[in-house]
Amino acid sequence: MSPLAFALDLLLSIFYFIVLARVVIGFIEFVVRDWSPRGFVAVICELVFSVTDPPMRFISKYVPPVRIGAVALDLSPLILLLGIVFLRFLVVAFL
Repeated sequence: MSPLAFALDLLLSIFYFIVLARVVIGFIEFVVRDWSPRGFVAVICELVFSVTDPPMRFISKYVPPVRIGAVALDLSPLILLLGIVFLRFLVVAFL
């Protein structure tokens, strides 16, 4: 694997885990309604949201949430994670 492919794969892997952290934070906010991060956790949450917001907003413009009864399921994190996995595959296979 070339150094460029290694660097791209590393960046995509880090971004993958940041998106997973966003999913976990969203799940915690959904389950514990009155939870609000404080201190160092608030800084980490702000970093996670500021990094993942632009691509997730872009995907949400074109893919509406799926309605399941009274709940709307946002598919943008899933699509973003699948896109990252696909890009990692392309980087490893062709670079």
